[in-house]
Amino acid sequence: MTERVALLEEPDTLRGALAPLRRRLLVRLSEPASATELAPEFGVSRQKLNYHLRKLEDAGLVELVAVRQRRGFTERVFRARADAYVIDPALVRAPRRDHEGD
Repeated sequence: MTERVALLEEPDTLRGALAPLRRRLLVRLSEPASATELAPEFGVSRQKLNYHLRKLEDAGLVELVAVRQRRGFTERVFRARADAYVIDPALVRAPRRDHEGD
């Protein structure tokens, strides 16, 4: 079941979501899709998308909604667990004073 908003409060979960491709996947996966379906949309290989989907699944950010056989391989269909994600402020460090002007 998809939540409206999910709180990212574990450092490993946050790291798993920050890669640009993974952020785009989370937005796109508001509707279920497989790596095979997503590859042409994202312009990357199915294998690369499977890698990133596995990382998002391990972090608990996407959920498996279907498994189907397709042309000799098993296709896994995922959906984002939430519509939006909020980062726990405790995970974000205050800027260091020696970098204030940066």
